[in-house]
Amino acid sequence: AMELAYQSLPQILRQSANYDYDHYSQEVHAAHSLSGSAYALYVMSRAKRVAIGELRYFHDNKLMRSRVRDPLAAAHIGAALAMAGDHGRANSAFRLALEWLGNPTRRLDYASPLRDAAGTLALAAETRQDSLMPQLTAAMEKYGKPAEETHTQEKAWLLKAAHTMLINSEPIELTVNDSQAASWSWPQLASFHTSPAEVERGFTLTTLGSSGVWRSTIVHGIPKSVTK
Repeated sequence: AMELAYQSLPQILRQSANYDYDHYSQEVHAAHSLSGSAYALYVMSRAKRVAIGELRYFHDNKLMRSRVRDPLAAAHIGAALAMAGDHGRANSAFRLALEWLGNPTRRLDYASPLRDAAGTLALAAETRQDSLMPQLTAAMEKYGKPAEETHTQEKAWLLKAAHTMLINSEPIELTVNDSQAASWSWPQLASFHTSPAEVERGFTLTTLGSSGVWRSTIVHGIPKSVTK
């Protein structure tokens, strides 16, 4: 089934460029053409079924000259180029996606600043665009909204971004009072228990890694007195 799907992708590329959008504007037609072609090239690159020259041509002559501002399309091309080994053009495409975030061309899909930011972050994390991660994380936080207000596309890309960042994260190594505690890798959670005496004396946690670590503290016990 996957083989048949990959065989159909070149046809999708042609159709995305020639689909009849007569009842929509030229701008909308161009936006969907860029989006469909970029996604198809990304899928083909993941399967190693596209020539790197085709990706380079699309980047140089379609994406960089496009009057359509589609951040997710730029990110798909960036990821496709990164997987194919052209890291210079991949970085160029991701930076273009970052530039377009929040100011895209009008489209008829479920595009939104949050979806585009989460999608770009997910694709950047997948292909290890470490230098861009702080800016993309900040962009996603900028366009964030309460969970109950997000639509399905936003939820899906947010989950993909979180999952991709977790599985690609480095192991967590912690020391307690300068003695190495242990090392944890996803999907394990770094955790340890302290005694009341240790809590009373105080202790210091230090991470040995270069990535940020978030701490959650859970306290169990019985109150000495009832609070009214």
